[in-house]
Amino acid sequence: MTRSEIPTTRTGGWRHAPDAGRQAVDDPAHPLVTVLTVVRNGAATLEACLRSVMAQTWPNVEHVIVDGGSTDGTVAVLERFDRDIACWISEPDGGIYDALNKGLRLARGASYVVLGCDDCLLPGGVEALARQADGVDVVFGRVRFDSPRHGEMLIRNHSAGTLIRLDAHRRLGWYDASYRIAADTKFLMAARRAGVTREIDDVVGVFTVGGASGDYRANVLEHARAMRESGAWSAWRSVLWRAPRLVLAALRG
Repeated sequence: MTRSEIPTTRTGGWRHAPDAGRQAVDDPAHPLVTVLTVVRNGAATLEACLRSVMAQTWPNVEHVIVDGGSTDGTVAVLERFDRDIACWISEPDGGIYDALNKGLRLARGASYVVLGCDDCLLPGGVEALARQADGVDVVFGRVRFDSPRHGEMLIRNHSAGTLIRLDAHRRLGWYDASYRIAADTKFLMAARRAGVTREIDDVVGVFTVGGASGDYRANVLEHARAMRESGAWSAWRSVLWRAPRLVLAALRG
């Protein structure tokens, strides 16, 4: 097969294998939760991410993975774990949020968690979030981050620590694909303003800094835009928050 004959879209997972002996369970006591991972060229860390989902104590979890046409061996990892993944697709996309919206269309769970390919869930992570989700659309847990500057930190509002009801998007909108980094911030701030969120103290995941979110200047610009467009900040507050951080970004070079 020549390079031009290689299919641009590849799919897999146990949903596509009738003999896999796997299926989502209809269990009202343990509603299905989708873990959604978007990846491109993440072969070095993807296996640890996959294994953390496989180790969940919540008995009804599916893993959906959207790959943006990786060239580094990511697809080989997906194929190796094919029967442990509900559904995966590999094809070019329009960026992180285009891929996330694609993944949400593939999700069969009533709720989902976004897990980066270089992040991990703790074994009881999904269970802690799911058991405290009654009556709200979004549950914010905490995640552990080993900061090079400050040591171990516990933070909230990170995707690996957040459970979201899929129906919330029908009321509050899908991810804005015009963003490169902060469309999730825009959506989650809209959910906070709607009063449909809950915070819990459980530590549910571990994350690392990398990828698009590792660009400090871009982070500042998009965070300020997301806070303004969600209605959480006025235009003036956005400018006042953004200005000193852009100076810092310039000094960092």
